[in-house]
Amino acid sequence: MEPRFLGSATEFAKAELTPVTSSRGQNNTHLPVQTGRRPLLHRARHADRIPRGDGSTPPHRHGTASVIGHVLEGEILSAMNGEEAKVYKQHQTWYEAPGCHHRISDNNSKTESAVLHGTFVIKTEILEREGPGVLVQIDPEYRMESVQQGAGQVAQSVVDSVKERLPGAES
Repeated sequence: MEPRFLGSATEFAKAELTPVTSSRGQNNTHLPVQTGRRPLLHRARHADRIPRGDGSTPPHRHGTASVIGHVLEGEILSAMNGEEAKVYKQHQTWYEAPGCHHRISDNNSKTESAVLHGTFVIKTEILEREGPGVLVQIDPEYRMESVQQGAGQVAQSVVDSVKERLPGAES
């Protein structure tokens, strides 16, 4: 299978990562049922799929973070660990356990854009110690090619978003 990359990093760079807020608008630093974990929301827009180099992210992991993906618009082609690729349509959700290998994350349409909303849950201690770069870890064999094609901006946009929105977060 050919590697898939998000070459349209300009669109993905507009992604937002913010802490979950309470009904009073104050930042929650911990989930009530999981002391020491911080929920972060990530909204990512996958651009229209064009030939190789656009509409995808390279294979990656999210370290010790748990991730819940939810399709807000369009369709996402996703394959995790050794499982077959599956299409998730609008309003469908999936879960990525810590350490899950997300092999394919692609806009499933050649003509329509898709919007993916991700919620990351990570131990506050790990985020503070290792910095926001721990949230997206592109597979080593794809890093250089990904950066050359612009996909490295996927991880960097998440890192930058955390730095801007979380007090004291540094990479």
